[in-house]
Amino acid sequence: MKTGVSLPDDLFGQVTACAREQGVTRSAWIARAAAEQVRRQQEDQVTEAVNRAVAAESPASRAERESIAAEARGRMESLAEGEDW
Repeated sequence: MKTGVSLPDDLFGQVTACAREQGVTRSAWIARAAAEQVRRQQEDQVTEAVNRAVAAESPASRAERESIAAEARGRMESLAEGEDW
């Protein structure tokens, strides 16, 4: 997909320099940076789900804990897709 973004001049210059140092286009560098940010956010969501599961203490919330744990497992599996382990 092709899209346009607005960046402050100084950030644009930094992106250009980083891309040049790595031998990739600005577009490729920005795509990698965006993918990394998405991965980090997904990892944070897994951590939050695990923390909610651990924090749920009452017997009535067992189903909720199991649901949260299943959600965390699913997110972890999606993060691991395409990874060599």
